[in-house]
Amino acid sequence: MGHADSGRKHALVVRASFSALGGAERELLQLIPFLEDIWNVSLATLEFSDEARALFSSDTTNVFSSTTPLKAKNGLFHEVRNSTSKQAKRLWKTVKIPWQSIDVVHISVCRGSLEILPFIPHHIPIHYHCLEPPRWLYEDVLHKDIFGRLKRPAFLTNLALRKQKKDDQKFVEQLKKRNSTTISGNSFFTSNRLTNIYKFNQPSTTTNGQPPQRNDNGQPQQATFLHHAIDLQQWPVEPSTDEISAVNQLKLPSKYVVTVGKISHVKGTVETITSLQHTGIALIHIGGGSPQEKEHLMNHASQLGVEVRCMPRLTQTEICGIVRGAVAMVSHAHGEPFGLTPIEALSIGIPPVVVDVGGFSETMSGIDGSFLFQRSESDNMLSLLERAQREEVRLDCYQRGRPYVESHFSFQHEAKMLTQLLEELLTTS
Repeated sequence: MGHADSGRKHALVVRASFSALGGAERELLQLIPFLEDIWNVSLATLEFSDEARALFSSDTTNVFSSTTPLKAKNGLFHEVRNSTSKQAKRLWKTVKIPWQSIDVVHISVCRGSLEILPFIPHHIPIHYHCLEPPRWLYEDVLHKDIFGRLKRPAFLTNLALRKQKKDDQKFVEQLKKRNSTTISGNSFFTSNRLTNIYKFNQPSTTTNGQPPQRNDNGQPQQATFLHHAIDLQQWPVEPSTDEISAVNQLKLPSKYVVTVGKISHVKGTVETITSLQHTGIALIHIGGGSPQEKEHLMNHASQLGVEVRCMPRLTQTEICGIVRGAVAMVSHAHGEPFGLTPIEALSIGIPPVVVDVGGFSETMSGIDGSFLFQRSESDNMLSLLERAQREEVRLDCYQRGRPYVESHFSFQHEAKMLTQLLEELLTTS
């Protein structure tokens, strides 16, 4: 692959690994073709799976990768030593990147991404899309079982992660001290968390894609944010014949809500089931989980008399059809940094009934705050879902939802906002 327009500025996109190929990885791969309309783009990574390559539709983006793939090292011993970080440093050193041709770097957060920092020449500006401060380092929600109980004593977790946290702080401090850097969250909510955790001198910026204030040396004094986007082609306004056929074969309950995300406390899976007691509405869960977690979840649902279907791995067509047929998209997630699922539901006119926290508050209040509920009010789910089924409510959601998503959360818009941040960086370098 080669660059089609040598007159454009050259942006290097960095993400250490695409092995998980979750929402963040897929979104980045989908964003790159839109960036190519504005930039010459290259991609640097330590692990580019065959599945990721199959999803990557670019014909002009060069890919610089390690011959030895990055493999996250799990377990207490490796967590204490921060072994994945050490491995990433060794591997980045082997990746041959033509730094003389790079104008600006866009780093997407991932374990091992910031370890490229020592190899980036100091004159090259950097945008670090942190998305969110690493939650496993700074919060306890990822260290709890599905019922919200700590999996191990907090002091042990803190001890095990002490080096990782120290290294994370060190890398971000290095970024802040460079003359031309920008550090972004994925929402105003997360940029405020970046401000608190990484101790910026000024409050966060307040507008998507807004460059930060800088001191006389060009160093950032604020965290900023860049919203995510969805691929609207994967969420067609009307169902295709394939979608209708796929949904019919699934034999879904007559009335159900959908929740998306791995079975976990942080996604509020158990709380969602509890809220459905006495509603007569089933839950379709998309996102998987361990066999043990599924067993505990199903036992809990059975005790409450709530029908739950944990779906196997689904195609995008099946997911779209399930969401389209739902009473609502529901989430009780804890401190959701951004939350793509309500945006996806809105794109096809399905009401998102989500807890009023984190990124949900930010994205949903832009169209209709009445879809939000307080966690203390989740026992009123029946009335919320009755409202979601009203014809006038669904019609309003259908008419306003997609235009809202198109104008605020399309890849064209994200590419425009990212370009705004990168171009500001080039003026400060």
